[in-house]
Amino acid sequence: MTERRQTQFTENIDNQKYVIYIGFGAASLCILYVYRFHLATIVLSYGLGCLACYFGLKSSFLHTYLDKLKSTFVKKSLEGDLDDVLSKGCLTCGSKDCLRHDGGAQAEPWVGLQVHKQLDQAIEEPVSVALVLLRSCLAMPKLTYAVRTAPVWRFPDESRAFDSLLKQILECILNVELSSSQWAQASLPIRHGGLGIRSVEGTSLAAFLASSHGVKNLVTRILSEHGDEFQIPFVEEALQTWTILCPLSNPPARPDTQRSWDDIQCKVALKKLEDSVSGAHLARVKAAAKPESDAWLHALPSPVLGTLLDNDTLRVAVALRLGCDVCEPHRCICGVGVEANGHHGLSCGRCAGRFPRHHALNDLIRRALISANIPCVLEPPGLSRTDGKRPDGLTLVPWERGKSLLWDATCVSTFAASHVGSTKRIAGSAAESAATAKHAKYSMLSKTYIFVPFAVETTGVWGFEAKQFLSSLSRRLRERGQDRRSGSYLAQRISLAIQRGNAASIMGTFEPGTIRGGLFD
Repeated sequence: MTERRQTQFTENIDNQKYVIYIGFGAASLCILYVYRFHLATIVLSYGLGCLACYFGLKSSFLHTYLDKLKSTFVKKSLEGDLDDVLSKGCLTCGSKDCLRHDGGAQAEPWVGLQVHKQLDQAIEEPVSVALVLLRSCLAMPKLTYAVRTAPVWRFPDESRAFDSLLKQILECILNVELSSSQWAQASLPIRHGGLGIRSVEGTSLAAFLASSHGVKNLVTRILSEHGDEFQIPFVEEALQTWTILCPLSNPPARPDTQRSWDDIQCKVALKKLEDSVSGAHLARVKAAAKPESDAWLHALPSPVLGTLLDNDTLRVAVALRLGCDVCEPHRCICGVGVEANGHHGLSCGRCAGRFPRHHALNDLIRRALISANIPCVLEPPGLSRTDGKRPDGLTLVPWERGKSLLWDATCVSTFAASHVGSTKRIAGSAAESAATAKHAKYSMLSKTYIFVPFAVETTGVWGFEAKQFLSSLSRRLRERGQDRRSGSYLAQRISLAIQRGNAASIMGTFEPGTIRGGLFD
């Protein structure tokens, strides 16, 4: 305690009322010590102590002392010039050169991870769980504070080194090989067609800009001297760099949120990715950017809930989303050659994966309707469309306008030769074509029933009427007291069923002798 504070403390103690308060407290302690075995004296001493504390807190002495102590602490925290703060070095790499404006010497490498040892260890968790942990808990979530408080974007070499190690970890987990363009897509947010495994190089600039704009007013008020405004270092340089990366874009309306800056950068990166591909790859990129195609990535991987994808299914799902090789080129059981991307299996009529997927889609719709207290039946007898086949399902009570609902689910390949010409221009056009064909087949029944073609694509894109049906069904589930996220959960299960069907279809292209007759079958 300094000499000034000791003097002030003595002056306050000289006041008679503070002596009375201290006396109350001391007396209560003495009574408790002498008569500690009597319950009445314990209660009395406790009451006296509480009374003394009450009057002490009500007095201005403690408030004045705490206010002065707080102001002294804040003053000492803000003392010193900015050069003294910068001389301590960067929080990320510990180098003094990292925070210099001239950027003279290079900082010491700040990536000190022993990734090679980790890659040699077997991953005990399922791949789905490992992917969720890597995306939501590890990697960039651990570096959020660093990229928001330090100019990490000024050191691209170190950022690329960390991203390269992160790419190796992702390849090890998913058992796929990623090219530079595929890694660029994987590092995009899920809503922009990626896997959500964010890279330091693609995130650090937006994080720093959002953080600096968010604290600008507060830092200026704290560090301003004699009316001069304080400028946060590197902000102008960061804005210039961002303008170079996004030349045709203006700064966001809310510069204090990281998502505002990040969305603009991701749209530019997605546009570059679309311009660099064509044909089926362009259709894949456009489909991956649709919001309903990534529902399976948002599902919680749980074997109890049935939302856990096995390792092979997840590998195929990721490979189809990013354009990676799924298998070795071989000949399908139908006699047609299958390329490494495995697209032929998604449209082959002899592959067994189509039927389990079709059954799973109809079963999910039936169970959702029953949960909404709408009885229904699959393949109702006595009804047939123009080609003599029965519809997939029928509600036994009216759905709208006194008419029952009749639905037919179908899943078409985005990459089929008959669809890729339109899907590379407009995502979801294959599902719309399939829905139009279904309406033609149910032209007779649509007069007495409300017909809904539930058309989806192998990339996870939904048709317009399928999305409308899900929205209406979600509202009915909420009205029945179900969870408000029931519609989202249903969309996730449908998306998972599509991915399982894709994996089964591609695996069904192999000859029976290559996938059956194992040692433990």
